[in-house]
Amino acid sequence: MKPFFVKYGLTIIGLLAILLGVIQYLSNRSLWLDEAYLSLNILNRDFLELLKPLDYIQVAPIGFLYLEKLTSILIPNSEYGLRLVPLFAFVVSVFYFLKTLKILKFQYITILVFSCFFCLNPTLLYYSSEIKQYSTDLFVSVIFLYLCINQYQSDINNFKKIIVFSSIAVWFSLITVILFSSFIIFQFILYFSTKANNKKYSLIGFIPWFISFGVYFIFFIFKHPSKEEQINTFMSYNVFVPKNPFTLNFLFFVYTKLRSTFGELLSFWYVGEFSLILLNLLGLWNLFFKTKVKLGFLLLLPVLIHLVLSYFKMYPFDSRLILYQVPFILVVCAFGFDFCLTKYIKEFASGKQMLRPTIMMFLAFFAWNLFSKSYPIKNQEIRSCIEYVILNSNNEPIYVSYYAKQPFEFYRKINFAKSVNFYSDSGEIEKYKDELEKMPKGLGWYLFSNNSSDRQRRKFFLEFCDNNSSNIVKHSEFVGAFVYLVDIN
Repeated sequence: MKPFFVKYGLTIIGLLAILLGVIQYLSNRSLWLDEAYLSLNILNRDFLELLKPLDYIQVAPIGFLYLEKLTSILIPNSEYGLRLVPLFAFVVSVFYFLKTLKILKFQYITILVFSCFFCLNPTLLYYSSEIKQYSTDLFVSVIFLYLCINQYQSDINNFKKIIVFSSIAVWFSLITVILFSSFIIFQFILYFSTKANNKKYSLIGFIPWFISFGVYFIFFIFKHPSKEEQINTFMSYNVFVPKNPFTLNFLFFVYTKLRSTFGELLSFWYVGEFSLILLNLLGLWNLFFKTKVKLGFLLLLPVLIHLVLSYFKMYPFDSRLILYQVPFILVVCAFGFDFCLTKYIKEFASGKQMLRPTIMMFLAFFAWNLFSKSYPIKNQEIRSCIEYVILNSNNEPIYVSYYAKQPFEFYRKINFAKSVNFYSDSGEIEKYKDELEKMPKGLGWYLFSNNSSDRQRRKFFLEFCDNNSSNIVKHSEFVGAFVYLVDIN
């Protein structure tokens, strides 16, 4: 008879992931800048107005925006309504990723370890409560991977499912274009390497997706007014592949993207990060030179296509925007891990020796990695600052730094800070010192986020207080946010 955890291990890990996702959701952390930008668009517009280009240089799929609008109506004046869609996407992603690991028939220890990499991943759990489309991208990616692997394993009916799913998903996730492009290339590889009788049907079958994407492209992507401004904004963030591969800039891009992918996305820094890179390389070597070349192409194509789009400045290659790559990366790493177990650690091949202590060791490590980051995870607690002001204020004015302005506006919109009047700076950091000099004398509240530009503002503000002998009456610091009550002289 199998030990309890061997028998029910995947179920326990899956339920634990859902529980952690719900805890992250119920913690109701404060919105930060990017979330506030998108949330204000959703709250300030009706369904028809959401079809127009969004304010604050925001871009999101129409289907996702409509789901968010609907849940914001179902649970009004709350972050909970806006966070239902990301939570649901994460829960479904967990279910299908575990199914994907099982149908690939890895050794049991490999399945358990890489289910933990996905289910107990602090980054994925954090984005399960992010009011952006990243969890929806992950959801589309996981289901797409599951369907493709089934289709690769000769389940012909899954070809139709992939076409139908991708034709619908393109309205909810823009990364469907990358995934389906990789599927088309993969299908051509199968086309020229097999003797299947349904080749002609398979090629014609792409038409529904092209029609669906064509309609979406014409109405919502073609000549989008924010395109140039978005590219200019991203240019300073090292998210586009440099043109010349023989420069230090290119090497720096490779280095930073490897670190952000295997460190930030998978939440394993330093030794763990380096180990995952090695497992990924070993997994690719195992796929292309030892076992399954076609499956190797299926797993590698999405990242290659994304890099090509980044090279032509069509889609940035950045941590949040490549969140959907996590299931592909983990499956490749799983092939490397499984190969090591089978080839070099023969005790695991039978699945009998050291299984239980190894499982417990990995679980302890994943738990430490998660809770060492102070779970539930928070970002910029602007709402906590507002609560502090409300509890301690005698109707003093409140001055909100530029990059805390939109989160503050959101909380006024949902009536959390309706009675609080606030002022903000112009947004030009070069003018901030002059603006401080013109602040009215007397008591006032000053609120700052930990955005890099706001950190500079806070530094100028504290220097201003010292130079003018202004008295800091009260102050409080929260995660990613600061608030001061100051008597300006």
